[in-house]
Amino acid sequence: MAGFAGALDLSVAFVAFPAIEDAFPDASTALLSWVLTIYGIVIAALLVPGGRLADLFGRRKVFLIGVVIFGLGALASGAAPDPGVLIATRAFQACGGALMTPAAMALVLREFPADRRAMAIGTWGAVGGVAAACGPPLGALVVDLGGWRWAFWLSVPLALVVFVWGRVVLVESVDPDVHGLTDLFGSFLVMVAVGSLALAIVEGPSWGWTSAGVLGALALSAVSAVVLVRRSTRHPDPVIAPDLFAAPLFRRANVVALLFGAAFFAMFFGLVRFLTEGWGYSTGQAGLLVTPGPAAAALFSYIGGNLADRFGHRAVMVPGALIFAIGGAWLALGIGEEPALWTVWVPAVLLLGVGIGLVFPNFQSAAVHGVPEARFGVAAAAIQTVVRLSGTIGIALAVVLVGSVVAADPVADFDPLWWTLVLLGLLSAAVSLGIDTRSPVSHRVTNRRARLGLVPELASKKPHNRGPLGASSDSLWTQIWPTSSSLRRAMWSRSRRSRTWR
Repeated sequence: MAGFAGALDLSVAFVAFPAIEDAFPDASTALLSWVLTIYGIVIAALLVPGGRLADLFGRRKVFLIGVVIFGLGALASGAAPDPGVLIATRAFQACGGALMTPAAMALVLREFPADRRAMAIGTWGAVGGVAAACGPPLGALVVDLGGWRWAFWLSVPLALVVFVWGRVVLVESVDPDVHGLTDLFGSFLVMVAVGSLALAIVEGPSWGWTSAGVLGALALSAVSAVVLVRRSTRHPDPVIAPDLFAAPLFRRANVVALLFGAAFFAMFFGLVRFLTEGWGYSTGQAGLLVTPGPAAAALFSYIGGNLADRFGHRAVMVPGALIFAIGGAWLALGIGEEPALWTVWVPAVLLLGVGIGLVFPNFQSAAVHGVPEARFGVAAAAIQTVVRLSGTIGIALAVVLVGSVVAADPVADFDPLWWTLVLLGLLSAAVSLGIDTRSPVSHRVTNRRARLGLVPELASKKPHNRGPLGASSDSLWTQIWPTSSSLRRAMWSRSRRSRTWR
């Protein structure tokens, strides 16, 4: 429920952004984009410390405090009188999200045995996908009926329900092995590094790319990032765990998270803005027209989870990223001045949604695939941090590419954004080629023989390969393998002969 509320808040904010621009006509798009980006920057920097606070002082307690801050931040955001206050209240709301998210994940993981925690993490991602699917139509409805302020107030009753329900059903827990806070100065460096980079990107067109302000922001970002990396290698409790990133699988999954996450957030920003600025639809209509994409993503996240369990993450993520790139190319090549909903828009948005469903949940589960069970929480927090940072970068890129739409040719102004989606999709596919989570052939054969009772000492063991939604190889096996024992033996004999012939 908490994951649903957080994802819903973000997707609704994207839909409400054109209405926020109309409400503050004197503010630039670059300034108002901080309404979206500040949330990601703050939550990325405080996610790991928030998890440590939950381990120290009680996960239930910290979770409920985070829910209260999140709800109050949403209430204050809806009442903000000007852009500056709105940005500040969004940062305050993000502090609540940074407490709520890791505490909620720790409470969830505690209820699952070690061999089912990857499933729990994947299900968490799937809930976010459902929230993203609900966000556009729901956001469109509330914005049309009550204005942009209700896009933020929508989270208030959800936070109230989560708080009341959490007080009743959640059981307090702490980690007795945890002592002291994580590197708080490292968290500050994360905010400085990412915030300075976002500032340089969004203000580059207006300040000038070679201006002192932009060059200074880039230099500050680079220096902060270098200090952060060096500090993380020496601090006993770093905000970024360098030993996790030393593992090739974890590192590649995070690179995909950075690339594809940036593409996802840039896409969401660009789709709604194009429909309102390029084709002239209202905010409510734009929200409804975006809906097929998140709906397809929610559906294919389940399908992709099962496929990743059977064939490995690479076999799902590479096609998914390529499908996403095709969707971006469909928009770039097909969109014209006149709306073409059924021949261009809907097919392209569906392709983008299918690609998101196949890639987004799977890079999260691939990241924790080879991580020791004791470090599941740290790895999950790390991948979530990267996703939040990628969102900041993606929104900043979108603001640069389509922030200033020219009235004379608003449709062509979006072409750079569509081609950027293509490029990021192709790069994600290339990196995903190195994410191989398949079991070795000998292990797969042993697992098959164990399930047939041919290896009695292993017959009772659970399969170790799991997809992001937790569909284990064993559950899929019962669906595709015949139940007749005689037919199983016949097919097993045939498969052995075929391997002998090869």
